[in-house]
Amino acid sequence: MNHNYAFIIWGVLMHLILLWGVLDVNFHSPIIADLPSVEVLKNAPAKRLILFVADGLRFRTFIEESPNFLKYVMSDKGVWGVSHTRMPTESRPGIVAICAGLYEDPSAIFKGWKENPVDFDSIFNQSQFSWAWGSPDIIPIFTKDNIRGDSYPPEWQDFDIMKGQIWRLDSWVFDKYLNWLREEAHKVKHSDRVILFLHLLGCDTTGHTAKPYSREYTDNVNYVDRKIEEVVQMTENFFGDNATAYVFTADHGMTDWGSHGSGSTDETETPLITWGAGINRLNSRQDVEQVDITPLISSLIGAPVPTNNEGVLPWQYLNATNLKYMNNALLNNLKQLTHQVKANREMNCEDNGFADWREAQLYNKISVLEKYLTTDSRGRLKETVDTIELAKESLLYFRQYQRSRFLIYLSTMWLGWIVLLFVKIAGRERLTINRLILWVADVAFVCILITIFIMHKDCRNWRLPCYASLSVISFWSALSIGMLSTAIIQRIVFKNARNLFWTALSLAIFPLLPVVEPYPRVYIVFVFFRLLSICIMIAIVAVKIPSKYKKAIEISRLIITGLTYFEVIDGRRWISWALLFTTPLHICTYSTKLEKRMDGVILGLFCPLALLSASYEPFFFVFLAIHLSYWPRTNTYFSQILCILNCLLQMLYTLLCFFGTGNMASISSFDPSWTRHFITVFSPFIMFSLILLKISIPLMLVGCVSHMIGSSNIFLAVLLLGDCLSLPFVYCVTPEGSWLDIGSAISRFTIAISLPCLLLFLYYISYPLMTFSLYTLKVRMLLEKKHIV
Repeated sequence: MNHNYAFIIWGVLMHLILLWGVLDVNFHSPIIADLPSVEVLKNAPAKRLILFVADGLRFRTFIEESPNFLKYVMSDKGVWGVSHTRMPTESRPGIVAICAGLYEDPSAIFKGWKENPVDFDSIFNQSQFSWAWGSPDIIPIFTKDNIRGDSYPPEWQDFDIMKGQIWRLDSWVFDKYLNWLREEAHKVKHSDRVILFLHLLGCDTTGHTAKPYSREYTDNVNYVDRKIEEVVQMTENFFGDNATAYVFTADHGMTDWGSHGSGSTDETETPLITWGAGINRLNSRQDVEQVDITPLISSLIGAPVPTNNEGVLPWQYLNATNLKYMNNALLNNLKQLTHQVKANREMNCEDNGFADWREAQLYNKISVLEKYLTTDSRGRLKETVDTIELAKESLLYFRQYQRSRFLIYLSTMWLGWIVLLFVKIAGRERLTINRLILWVADVAFVCILITIFIMHKDCRNWRLPCYASLSVISFWSALSIGMLSTAIIQRIVFKNARNLFWTALSLAIFPLLPVVEPYPRVYIVFVFFRLLSICIMIAIVAVKIPSKYKKAIEISRLIITGLTYFEVIDGRRWISWALLFTTPLHICTYSTKLEKRMDGVILGLFCPLALLSASYEPFFFVFLAIHLSYWPRTNTYFSQILCILNCLLQMLYTLLCFFGTGNMASISSFDPSWTRHFITVFSPFIMFSLILLKISIPLMLVGCVSHMIGSSNIFLAVLLLGDCLSLPFVYCVTPEGSWLDIGSAISRFTIAISLPCLLLFLYYISYPLMTFSLYTLKVRMLLEKKHIV
């Protein structure tokens, strides 16, 4: 018994370590603290810089219908191009890339994009004074120390365009800046390294509601254009020193159907326009990466480049007449990247006394370039740019090298656990072996552990020796028990298996359907499917529910659901919420007999699912319910093999519920239409909770069905299968890409490693839905009352 408890504890520990380890390896913040800053550049061309970020403005719409003032700037006053963003194309990662020059850890989403998982350096930290105005989801990221900012109320971010006043988001920001110009600007009139940040959310909100091809979207862009012209005129009139630089860009674009987060061209291409002090005048397109904007802003005002910046200064944007300053700015950028290369090499726990040849080459190049500071040749500029490319390559090499080492350690640890689990299932009598062999093996493993800690005693990265030690300990336990046991798996023979797959043919179609569908004609087909699913459910009620009272209630709920979904009635105030919160009580009005209760579960869960559906989920739910109704009801004793088969089929249905219904569409990119029948004011916690509920509803159905087909406590075989499947998924998890790419990879890995536990959890969590009865509760209360009397 003690041995079994130890095995269970060790298994749980291994699963938690692997789950945490894979997420830690891929989503550990790239930010390294306490990096040295480069020096302030002297004789900067601009004393102050105004940064305009039009949230959600895509390049295609902007260039096809260019607004008047910015079009004039592009042709006569500055430099313009496309800023290529990186997925996920969301507001916070985009703003961080622009202002800090790094691609932020996507795990920031788990804090609701409200807080910084790790504090990072930005252009605002390196400035002398900074002011920022805009969205309450963005401005608080940067407001600290010498950075002042203000935001409008969160409830203003309402995606219901019928309420109008969308422009007030941008109008508020412009008014705040103009008030600052009148009341506070005189305090910093002669100061340098001043940054003013105007975050403009109007285009994003209008694009989500009216779509980017709409007249409303274009009108919003033209409004922003007119206000920027007003800001420029008043700024120049006030300061009058021609020492202000201007940068206009966007954090991400938007698809035709009003979403963003993925990697389409419309989402990753945003406009970049610069003009004013220190800016070149080129009537040609100069494309950049989004993180390149950070060193550009720093160089224009002479501020140190943020320490964790990954961008490369687009020197073509700087005034070509000041070649010396351009060379010095590039050298600063090179030094800042080299500091990161050194820190990342040290994070790999290499011998700190000897630099890698890449690092040594970078320092040699910097030394040579510093000797010719007075040389303003184009040759020096080209050599600096080439060395910066070497620094970028070196930085990528060390980061990937560290990730590969971590994954090797985790894979070794996991293989050790799989061997141990295999031996446990194969379970034969232990063999007697020589104690000397065991003693030698134990000593060898202990020596390896000691060696690991000695080698990493001065390591700055504590995670590396910890993962290495875990891999050794895991294989130690597996090989020791493997030497004591004989692994023989008997042939599994299935007998008298019934064929339950004729309805599964229809279910097999759903995983082939697209998760996000941009084409309106296909969207109309999905709307038809939802209408058809409601009609099918009404037909099921008419046939299966004998009580006229219950039949009337069920049909009324379905009709109200349909009217709400097709927006004949507005469900946001109370109707949708009432349907949602009364669902558990509604289910409990059904008899606790399994077949009757399952009817209540299916009908009860359908309504909230339909209101939360992103595409064809209700249609899938109907087919899944029909298919599961064909499972045989039995109370007889299951053989071990049939129990394993039972668990495996539940695993299949669980996977089908998550990956076969387009659920990933709900988290791949943000679209307020997912929760439009419940809430339209932007609220990340409520919206995420509703989406999570929608994903869980088909899983609840599978959990309830498990009560009808019998339970099983034989999960070891399923555990082995899931653990073997999870090993390849370890290498598929990625921190890059859209929410769809990141979410799909994490979900496959997480579900593979936790699926057996999920099956057990679904079985027990669905227990109240299958057993609790309002009628039984009422009878019990009456009996207790009589007893008291």
